[in-house]
Amino acid sequence: MNDYEVRRAQEKAKDAEVKAKLLKVAEILKQSVVPDKDDEARADCAVETDVLYLRFSAGYGNHRINISGRYPRFADGGYVGDVWYTTEEREARKAQGIADENYGKVSQPRITVAPEKTAEQIAKDIQRRLLPDVLDYLRRVQERIDSTNDYESATSKSLETLKGSQLTDYEKRERKFSGYAKKNCEGVRYEVKASRKEVDVELHSLTVEQAEQVLAVVLKKGKRGD
Repeated sequence: MNDYEVRRAQEKAKDAEVKAKLLKVAEILKQSVVPDKDDEARADCAVETDVLYLRFSAGYGNHRINISGRYPRFADGGYVGDVWYTTEEREARKAQGIADENYGKVSQPRITVAPEKTAEQIAKDIQRRLLPDVLDYLRRVQERIDSTNDYESATSKSLETLKGSQLTDYEKRERKFSGYAKKNCEGVRYEVKASRKEVDVELHSLTVEQAEQVLAVVLKKGKRGD
């Protein structure tokens, strides 16, 4: 083997050694390990558990184990993104003299540990330095997911009430439906968008007479402009 092949073999051996240790850490913490489907294709070693993501690579120059939280995603697979402190929490942190460097954004908790530590030492580090913050961040992520799910559900119900039938997957995703009117308004294209409490209706290609009829209804029954 040439020098590169020797080095890569050593790095792979180190990765395998550390991964075995990380699996032991998960066992100590009583965390279920998520199967890694792309294990053979990885250039590093990683272990994912219920709420933790542990990663190490002997070949990346950063010879420490990186440990962070593992969080759920939205129903469509999208990442949740940033989460934020409440106004009350920001005021409390300010009173404690904690600088608000991220303008209310909660930093994702993460730590690094030396790979030379035993599995027991790494597990204690996680329990003491990381896990409480990960569980708090997880709570915030889940609250945002629940809030988004409630919003999407309420929006879909509003649209289905207006449409008079079930929405397609596309209409749910885009939060709107559209079509062409029939009978007295034949040829008029409409588009209806909804949020939890408000509805926007757009009408296109109306004749002058049709526009007059619509405005007559709006001005008579609507609250705006009274």
